[in-house]
Amino acid sequence: AAKCVAGLILTLIATSSLLFILESTALFQASIGLIDALENFDTIAVYIFTLEFAGRIFSCPSLKAFWLSGLNWIDLLAILPYFIVLISPSRVDGLNSSSLRVMRLVRILRVLKISRYLKWIGVFSQSLEASIFPLSMMLFVILIGMIVFS
Repeated sequence: AAKCVAGLILTLIATSSLLFILESTALFQASIGLIDALENFDTIAVYIFTLEFAGRIFSCPSLKAFWLSGLNWIDLLAILPYFIVLISPSRVDGLNSSSLRVMRLVRILRVLKISRYLKWIGVFSQSLEASIFPLSMMLFVILIGMIVFS
């Protein structure tokens, strides 16, 4: 059952992220019915993500360990903008349309949730973290070369 839930969440993350990107294209902006369908899908996805997040909160043995995990904060930041926008800008003081757009952009953080379900991404990030000094040196040398030869 846990693998089925993980598969559903992965599929939902991929679909939601893809639709979020496609939502900004002119084709999707031209069709009102399509925008409504995307908003309905996003609403369903956020509620499923919220249920999954709440389930993990209620089933964890230690709330302190839960809140110390970075992935849990990413999950919270990915679902929180929906509920803030849901309150509506007319009732939220100090929020203008540009800040609401930025908050909607935070939803792309859902992609980072994939690392919770795919172990090879975790191994890749650990390798990248262990190699950060040599990679930064290489980036510095490339940057100097770009400055010298430009």
